[in-house]
Amino acid sequence: MILFSLNICQMISCSGSTDGRVHIWRTTDGEKLATLSTDNSSDCIQCVRFNPKSFMLATATTNMVFWLPPVDDD
Repeated sequence: MILFSLNICQMISCSGSTDGRVHIWRTTDGEKLATLSTDNSSDCIQCVRFNPKSFMLATATTNMVFWLPPVDDD
């Protein structure tokens, strides 16, 4: 893991890896919540940042990706 970022309430942390994946962890107990994969697994995640005003994550390799949580239609 190379880089990491905490969300604004410091309850969730994210880390980028050399295989193009982003790992999301709960900081209170260290439980891994999710792994996000980019389209190109050979890309090294060079930057990981939470948006301080909304629940959005930005990552950068040679391309920038914005991650949004799924919306529940119920």
